[in-house]
Formats: sequence, structure tokens, C-alpha cells
Amino acid sequence: MVNKNMIKKTVESKTMEQISIKLPKSLIERYNEYAKTKSNPRSHFMREALVEYIERKEKNNTDHDRA
Repeated sequence: MVNKNMIKKTVESKTMEQISIKLPKSLIERYNEYAKTKSNPRSHFMREALVEYIERKEKNNTDHDRA
């Protein structure tokens, strides 16, 4: 389950840094289409996806450490 408060807190931090990543054109097109149906820009959903991914990885590492 995604912690929406954590995503909001992470995305709305005081300082945002810029990165550049290469992604397949098909993925960019999917984000573009999705963002067109919502009220937030594509970058918002990309940041959200990154936060969710990292939280899942951290949780899995914690669960693995307990085993």
C-alpha cells in the first residue's frame, strides 16, 4: 500500500533537484496520455512512481532482513 502522505511530503520538499534520465519513447507517451486526463503534469506522476518504487524496495529489504 502506498503512503500518500509520504509521497506528498517527498514531492513537496523545500528543494527539488533536477535529474535527467533516458526512458523508452513508449513510456513517455504513456505518461503524456495519462497526464492529459489528470490535473497534474507528467513530472508529478513520474516523481510519484519513483517514490512508490523506492518505498516498495525499502519495505522489501526490511522484510527480507527480518526473515
